[in-house]
Amino acid sequence: MNTSNWFVKKEDNKAKILDLFIDIVLDTGKEPTIDELAARTTVSRRTILNYYQDKNEIIRELRSMIFKRVESLFPQVDGKENQPIEELLDLILSRRAEIYEYLSPIFGILESRKQEDPILVENAKSNTEMDLNLITQIFSPYIRKDLDPAKTIKIITSTLSWNYWCFMRFNLGLEKNVCQDIIKYQAMMFFTTGD
Repeated sequence: MNTSNWFVKKEDNKAKILDLFIDIVLDTGKEPTIDELAARTTVSRRTILNYYQDKNEIIRELRSMIFKRVESLFPQVDGKENQPIEELLDLILSRRAEIYEYLSPIFGILESRKQEDPILVENAKSNTEMDLNLITQIFSPYIRKDLDPAKTIKIITSTLSWNYWCFMRFNLGLEKNVCQDIIKYQAMMFFTTGD
């Protein structure tokens, strides 16, 4: 077998395993076992364990994949400084709401697994830093001049976080559109609007 074909097949299988993991969680609300993954795919348990050392490694890679997808939901900021902040915020909030709604069960598993896996804790820190950098890049030009930019970006990042979304959606029981309106209202306090 050509080694490049083997690598492509391996990467395809790994992606299928991650997608299947997400499907099982979304279908059942529970984290699947390696045996459940193998039973629902064309890949054997042994093959899964050749690709991933254990379920923790699957979850780490899943977290990485999800945050790459989240990152792709951000609009490109090149030349966007002239775009009204309200439009930019609406776009970001609607995209985040989509992924938060769809992946809430997965995020819940990732959060609970952080207690058991120090690598997930490190991944979470780097993802938070990535989020902070993206939000800095997008929102810095709009921050009011009387505010400390670094502290303001941290507050905005927290306001746009999955944890805050879940608190409003699931703890308070608010509808998706109400959550988006609240977050937008809170974030707009930090921006100049050109008025």
